[in-house]
Amino acid sequence: MPPIPLQLSEPFEKMEEKESLLPTTYSASDIERSQERLSKRQRRRYIATSLGLVLAAVSLALYVIHGSVPGCSGSRMKHHHDMSFMNFDSDVEQDLCPQPAPLTPNTSLWSSIVEDGGVYASDAFRTRAVDWLSGAVQVKTESYDSMKPVGEDPRWEAFGAFHDYLLQAFPLVHSTLKITKVNTYGLVYHWEGVNPSLKPLLLAAHQDVVPVNPDTVDQWTHPPFSGYYDGERIWGRGSSDDKSGLIGILTSIETLLEHDFQPSRGVVLAFGFDEEASGKYGASSIATYLLATYGENSFSMLVDEGGDYMNEYGVAVATVGTGEKGGIDARVEVTAPGGHSSVPPAHTSIGILSALLVELEANPYPPHLVLKPNSSLYLSSWSPPVLCQYPQFAPFP
Repeated sequence: MPPIPLQLSEPFEKMEEKESLLPTTYSASDIERSQERLSKRQRRRYIATSLGLVLAAVSLALYVIHGSVPGCSGSRMKHHHDMSFMNFDSDVEQDLCPQPAPLTPNTSLWSSIVEDGGVYASDAFRTRAVDWLSGAVQVKTESYDSMKPVGEDPRWEAFGAFHDYLLQAFPLVHSTLKITKVNTYGLVYHWEGVNPSLKPLLLAAHQDVVPVNPDTVDQWTHPPFSGYYDGERIWGRGSSDDKSGLIGILTSIETLLEHDFQPSRGVVLAFGFDEEASGKYGASSIATYLLATYGENSFSMLVDEGGDYMNEYGVAVATVGTGEKGGIDARVEVTAPGGHSSVPPAHTSIGILSALLVELEANPYPPHLVLKPNSSLYLSSWSPPVLCQYPQFAPFP
């Protein structure tokens, strides 16, 4: 993005008249007032959210009164009601929140692999699991911001060594599953299922880790790429984010293959190599490949890193992986009249820019949910989640 100049077109003498608009220093009381303004905005957003929930609840009640059934359990409803706060297209049917059929895993191997006395409970397996993840951490796979494309930036070549490690560590995975390398270092594995009519399962992870600043190496409890195991935890970059997920997936499949297991539905693994740098070359290329190979809506379920289980209104809910907060990079330049450091103005360009950053931080964009532009239902920005959650949580307000 090109620089966004912030020009001060006022003559220098007029700037003195406006100096009072920006504080010369930021005292504790200034910060406290800023936090108070932020708190008031949060309260206003809370009130607005509450009103949205009440409006959605009233909408739901009116549906019930008029004899319609909300389509939150796979049912469909026709929108014929003319209400001032709803914009319905007549004779249009739409599922507000269609519920897919639940997937029940095959548990035939559960007792022999997982339960007490099973493979996963043994000390031998624990040692293998530790070695697998520790070895993966020891291979440096750092991805950096603003890297050049694969083939132009030699730093990508570190992932070749990681592929060699995976080939050595998980021989059955690599001899049984079909492997496709996307944009050289992206890995896509396909485990054929017995029933090709079933949509495959997609398991995702990323190979790369956040770079380690060389100046901070001595601040680590254990070296960042040591993979040190202290008897309880494995230390090092990637031991949590996200080589633990990647190695966990391959460990599970390698163990299942050792027990001659074959899945009913296919299993696809997708391992990117630049997630920590926004996925420009890895995740993006893999997404294009998956769409071209399998088509739209072709997977039964996606399991990836990210959210966890949470407790909502007394019910355990798995976080749905639909997306995350986006980001934007902006460059702002402040230009001020020249001068000498011996007689600086009350507000330098650094102070003006700092005040702008404080103001931006104190006024964040409020999060919100919206429907697609072509949707025929516009209750409020909160109504679809409310209507979808209502049948699942008995005490929902």
